[in-house]
Amino acid sequence: MDLFEVELSDVHFFAYHGVYDFERVKGNDFVVNIMVKYPAPSAELIREDCLSNSISYVDLFEIAKEEMTTPRNLLETVCEAIVSRIRTAFPQCCEIHCSITKCRPPIPDFNGRATVTLSYISPNELK
Repeated sequence: MDLFEVELSDVHFFAYHGVYDFERVKGNDFVVNIMVKYPAPSAELIREDCLSNSISYVDLFEIAKEEMTTPRNLLETVCEAIVSRIRTAFPQCCEIHCSITKCRPPIPDFNGRATVTLSYISPNELK
């Protein structure tokens, strides 16, 4: 089976996710990456050159943007919300990967980033 991949890479957001009160006040920089795979439509449909035969990266961005503006304690919760909405909007997806990186996690003496990734793989793909 031929698969198309649509990917959003290094999408930057300023948001208010975190378990500490000061994170909800001060905010932080985040980077989101999303990749979806879906079965390629027939050659005839591809030649129609029509967005309805594809997965719009604009729609993927809008889902991520909306979820990033809702403050949550855990990045896992944000990842799950994004993946769940993509699955609902695009049921043809057989694989979805979403990662969110907190650029300046509040860890004493830590110089780095913290990333959470959620991967969905359709049960049909695991057979």
